[in-house]
Amino acid sequence: MTDEAARAAVEEHPGQDGSSEISVDRPLGTPEDLQAHAHLLDGTSGVAPVLPLRFGAVMTDDTAVEEELLAAHADEFAAALQELEGRRSTS
Repeated sequence: MTDEAARAAVEEHPGQDGSSEISVDRPLGTPEDLQAHAHLLDGTSGVAPVLPLRFGAVMTDDTAVEEELLAAHADEFAAALQELEGRRSTS
């Protein structure tokens, strides 16, 4: 997925206050959280292959996403995306 496509998907489905930050004032996992997660994955899958994270995966900041998730698993993600190349979601 290009950076532009990822940004567009997040901007299309921001949090209630316009951000994508997680509130620490309440537990994760409300029906609304799950619905927003599914909506984001569905919207993104229309423009690019999606490797969904398990619902409830939370990273502390952009650096954590880049280093702890993306860089640490780059080979696995690249192989999975290569396998999905050219396929369309039927959901």
